[in-house]
Formats: sequence, C-alpha cells, structure tokens
Amino acid sequence: MEDTAVNWFEEGVLNCNSNKPDYEKALICFKRVISSRKMAENEYEIWNLMSSIYHELGRDNLAMQCITNALKLAPKNPNLWIQKAQLLEQDNPEEAKKCFKKALEFSKVLNL
Repeated sequence: MEDTAVNWFEEGVLNCNSNKPDYEKALICFKRVISSRKMAENEYEIWNLMSSIYHELGRDNLAMQCITNALKLAPKNPNLWIQKAQLLEQDNPEEAKKCFKKALEFSKVLNL
C-alpha cells in the first residue's frame, strides 16, 4: 500500500467495515492520517470515527477525547453533538441533555 493519507483512510474504513472488524488496525490507520495533516478539511470526521471505535471497544475516555477534538474543528456539526451526548448519557445525563439541545439548535440553523 502506498503511504498516503487517502490510502490510510481507506484502509481504516475497510478495517471497520469488514466481516471481522479490526478496530485496532483502523485506529492505527486513522492516527496516521491525522499525523500526516493531509486531510485537514475532513479531520473532524476522522476524529468522529475514532470516537466511535473507542466507544465500541469500551474505551469511553478516549472516545470523549476524540469527539472533543472533532467538535473543536466542527463546533456547529449536530451529529458530533449527538455523538457526545450519547457518550455522556449514562454518566452525566444533564450534560447529555445540553449536548442534545445543541444538536437540535444547530440542525435547525442548518435546516436539517
């Protein structure tokens, strides 16, 4: 495989979506994409994917760090706010409600 950000991104997605997902390999691929800084306009999506993977692996502290990074890059993205709310639902329902409200607010602003 050629060492490019696009190839690493595609490899990461394939590792997530195969019949036998290899989340650890996917994380390695996505980290390589982020470290290359070649897909900066889509970086929030990569952080979001990593958040989902860490959550799937039961590593919610790392999932929260990733979704926080995604929100720094795309603070008006309602899907990111929903993801954060879902991570907070069990341990911090009040904060989760605030995140859901932000998601609703931004989806109305964006006419979604």
